Amino acid sequence: MFGISCTGGQKKSSDDAEEKLAVEEVGPNELTQEEKEQGWVLLFDGKTSEGWRGVNKQHFPAGWKVEDGTLF
Repeated sequence: MFGISCTGGQKKSSDDAEEKLAVEEVGPNELTQEEKEQGWVLLFDGKTSEGWRGVNKQHFPAGWKVEDGTLF
């Protein structure tokens, strides 16, 4: 029984490995800085009905509400 391994000829420094492991912590309904720079936008802010309307309506439908980050 034998094994073969190949590393591609280059060793990664520990700094490179740590950089890849670093993940920007964002909460629910938030964009990372990278996403913002790429032009992403949220459709729902998690707090208000701003920008939302009913189908074929110009206003937010009666009976709908925003509560605890949820639109229902």
